[in-house]
Amino acid sequence: MAEHKTEQENNLKNLGGEGDVAGFGDRISAVSRQIGSRLGAAQAAGVSADSLQRYIRGEVHPSFMAMARLAEAAGVSLEWLATGQGTMERAPAGIEPTGPGQELVVFRYLAPPGGGESPAGAALNREWMERLGMNPARLMLFPVAGDSMAPTLMEGDLIFVDTADVEPAEGLFVLRMGERLVVKRLQLLPGGMLEAVSDNSRYRPVEIDGARSAALAGRVVLALRRV
Repeated sequence: MAEHKTEQENNLKNLGGEGDVAGFGDRISAVSRQIGSRLGAAQAAGVSADSLQRYIRGEVHPSFMAMARLAEAAGVSLEWLATGQGTMERAPAGIEPTGPGQELVVFRYLAPPGGGESPAGAALNREWMERLGMNPARLMLFPVAGDSMAPTLMEGDLIFVDTADVEPAEGLFVLRMGERLVVKRLQLLPGGMLEAVSDNSRYRPVEIDGARSAALAGRVVLALRRV
């Protein structure tokens, strides 16, 4: 049990705070009541009702994306839900001071090329991001779907995209392909072409024109994953 608690504490620290593990189940219960029912909360989080009950009992800890969906559905602060720090009310768009020397930055999700609806944002600790050498003003979020980038990126991972870094180069980028956003590994080819490669060898690479920098939504600089 001590081992499991340590793992939970580490997961919460990854969200930018020390984490109040003992009260986490109580916060999940409070969020469930705010949504209307535990079944509704489970559906909002994209998990089974049994998984939600296990979160409340402290047997397992939800993924970042499950917590982000719960916080959005209940209209509460993601940092409060994950760590117990700050206030329960969700931070408005922009930057919100949460205590002496603390600030939350609300990161928005990349919108699909067709202009479809994108999920609401998530709030993380500014100092934590800056310690990683990142400029929060340039970052947006993108949830990984599918297994094309496995094992580097797995379905459910949440990646941070530097939207100012759109110069064609080698590395991980989010690309606009038709009406979709996808994450691929770019490789430089002769003649100014680029090859968009999936780390999963079951998927074939695709060539794109390196001059079309508009096809690049930004470089992947950080991935969050539940371990």
